Amino acid sequence: MDNHSNGNSNFQWIDINDYSRLKNISISTIRRRIKSDRLVHQFVDGKYFIKVSDQELNILTESNQGFEVENARLRQRVGKLQEELDDLKTLLSVYESGHKINHLPHINREEHSENPPAIPS
Repeated sequence: MDNHSNGNSNFQWIDINDYSRLKNISISTIRRRIKSDRLVHQFVDGKYFIKVSDQELNILTESNQGFEVENARLRQRVGKLQEELDDLKTLLSVYESGHKINHLPHINREEHSENPPAIPS
């Protein structure tokens, strides 16, 4: 990234890959916007660079950090749900096998009240 100052506003030139990640749009979409002159850009040493204000870059960076936190939280939740699903599959397998077991674990319905798991067919 290349920093520049233009009077009152500061801006940076960022490459297509960084712009794609920040805006969450595909590189081909960025190239189409460059071809149609919808983005302020420059071509240096075989690479396109997009002009982005520091303010926009800060907003996008903060927004992406929020998404990263949410993504981590959701990954953790998916891991817990996968463990729960594995436990339920094991329990179902035991029930279906017809083995006589003196004590099977009780499933607390309140734990599963949010979204009861669907039993795969």
